[in-house]
Amino acid sequence: MTHKRKLTFVTMVVLFVASNLVEAGLELNQEPPPVKLIGEVGGRLDGIAWSSSELKGVVHILMYVDPDKVKINEHVEEALAKEQYPTE
Repeated sequence: MTHKRKLTFVTMVVLFVASNLVEAGLELNQEPPPVKLIGEVGGRLDGIAWSSSELKGVVHILMYVDPDKVKINEHVEEALAKEQYPTE
């Protein structure tokens, strides 16, 4: 990908995120209201309601790596494992 295409892509992502923040009525550095899923709109498998407040203080990491480059984030995985963060 050329530098110009990368810059265009990053600009589009920033504009997309910023426009969604404005549309959702969210302000930067402000905690959003909790989201609750219960009944027909979602929840846990056992039927109990789920609340986004359960995520407070928790970090979720999702990495997609090209199958041809599986070692590219190995240093990140090792650093995270070294910290021994709780898994639950």
